[in-house]
Amino acid sequence: MERWPEPVRGELQIFQKMEKEPQARAGSPVLQYHAALVTGDLSRLQQLMNRSFQDANVVFEIKKDEMEWQVASPATFGLSGLWTLEYKRELTTPLCIAAARGHTACVRHLLSRGADPDASPGGQGALHEACLGGHTACAQLLLQHGADPDLLSAEGLTPLHLCRTAASLGC
Repeated sequence: MERWPEPVRGELQIFQKMEKEPQARAGSPVLQYHAALVTGDLSRLQQLMNRSFQDANVVFEIKKDEMEWQVASPATFGLSGLWTLEYKRELTTPLCIAAARGHTACVRHLLSRGADPDASPGGQGALHEACLGGHTACAQLLLQHGADPDLLSAEGLTPLHLCRTAASLGC
């Protein structure tokens, strides 16, 4: 039976170097929340969740402009092409961010606050991220909280497919 994701109850946006888009101001709760997840600062994460972010299932939308090489055709002396400015949009959850970086305490806290272990708005769930990074403790914690080991990513891969290094053998 195919499972449909639950409706998103909130959305955070982080904008990086966007000239005409609204910018998250330095020191804003949104950036502090993201920074606490990235750095694994559990005490700061707890404070921010208690004060500003009650829902552990919010979706981060990370937008950025990136230069990307577009191949036009094979040339006499290699590939010819051009640089184009591509708009990149990435969706993720706080649980995916913490699991991708191996912050087990933050993962535990988010799960205790009701984070969905199978939410995958960006195409990969938290278990995918933990396995990709070789974070065995996070993977085990997610499995204990009901993460689906057979959940397919947008590319059709299960978390086990992403265990490619010696560090990820425990996953």
